[in-house]
Amino acid sequence: MKFERRDSKEVFAYLIDRRGAVVSADELVFLLWGETEKESKKSYIRNLISDIRNAFASCGETDIVLNSRGFYRVDTSRIRCDYYDYLEGNAPVSAKMCEYMEQYMNWSWHTKEKLFGCGQ
Repeated sequence: MKFERRDSKEVFAYLIDRRGAVVSADELVFLLWGETEKESKKSYIRNLISDIRNAFASCGETDIVLNSRGFYRVDTSRIRCDYYDYLEGNAPVSAKMCEYMEQYMNWSWHTKEKLFGCGQ
């Protein structure tokens, strides 16, 4: 998947990691910048979500990222990935699991530690 904005990939990865849980725009602002609420940053979050949606729409997929009043989540029933396969018991644990989203170590270490025993 090719996104137009660099931060779109991280936001999408985070939504995947959250497995359909609702994530606020404030949480995404903090994730990317470590700052509390800033209206201009929330506007940028909306642009990132739009970029994610456009990227999927270009492949004929819609309604991957759902939102309601500044809260976002992925529709996990519309996504297939090795992480979800593992959680459903359809993929064995492999050494590769310790590489889970390693480019996003500021937040992915918790999932790696909890599920695979290989966090920070």
